[in-house]
Amino acid sequence: MVEKFGSGAFACVLDSYDYARALSEILPSIATEKLAKGGFMVLRPDSGDPVEVVLMALRAGEKVFGADVNDKGYKVLRGCGVIQGDAVTYDSLRHILAAVKQAGYAANNVAFGMGGGLLQRMNRDTMGFATKLSHIVYPDGSDRNVMKTPKEARSKTSLPGEFYLKRDEQQVGQTASPYQMVRLALSMLMLMTMTTTVQHIKVYPKPHELDAPAPRDNLFEVVYDHGPVADHRWDTFNVVRERVASEWRQAPKRHDPISSALYERIVAVEAAQAQNRTHI
Repeated sequence: MVEKFGSGAFACVLDSYDYARALSEILPSIATEKLAKGGFMVLRPDSGDPVEVVLMALRAGEKVFGADVNDKGYKVLRGCGVIQGDAVTYDSLRHILAAVKQAGYAANNVAFGMGGGLLQRMNRDTMGFATKLSHIVYPDGSDRNVMKTPKEARSKTSLPGEFYLKRDEQQVGQTASPYQMVRLALSMLMLMTMTTTVQHIKVYPKPHELDAPAPRDNLFEVVYDHGPVADHRWDTFNVVRERVASEWRQAPKRHDPISSALYERIVAVEAAQAQNRTHI
């Protein structure tokens, strides 16, 4: 990152595994190269307590790069800043800025990323999983599964490896609606729990990695591979709306989208990554 973008402004997400270690060990190790490039480095915490992680970044940035005092008596980091884009609300923003001021830092050290969460709280975290960089193929042909496992927020563990989406069918009990209950009661019939078949989508690990294609019923479509895929046709928004309206009614109210096979892979990759970190 520093080698390629260090002469301009560039941001680094620091919580892929150990945020505190990234600040205390990795940041000092690249300081000389960063200073030689002369650019502006933005430290980005992306999990944990929003007040504490911002203060940690400011203190680490000051320790490594130094700071100047502005005409109002607050410290401004040299060639470095912080962007906080996780858990930002009107309230948390006020708390962060108050803590920054209390610690003696100028407000312009910190930028904020505020997206749709200010309007509504339905996002990828609602579904309980995220996909990021998941699989690496090296020039020699060897490959490795990787995933994000932030120590400060284990709920943000991402999915490792190549995978596919598949529709499964499941028999579930469905309680009669209030309207049906009234009709049954008036008819002096015994109220029963009805059984229905619903479809849900689960994420599975791709079998045999590079050696085998995903199953034919895989819902994933490749739309970009070193550029847009030729002749791919996107569904119109009306088609998407109609599909959601139809399928949402059949979906279970609560659902874990991760298959048991993928859970096993997560455990295996986490163990391998932990072992690799002990040798760094």
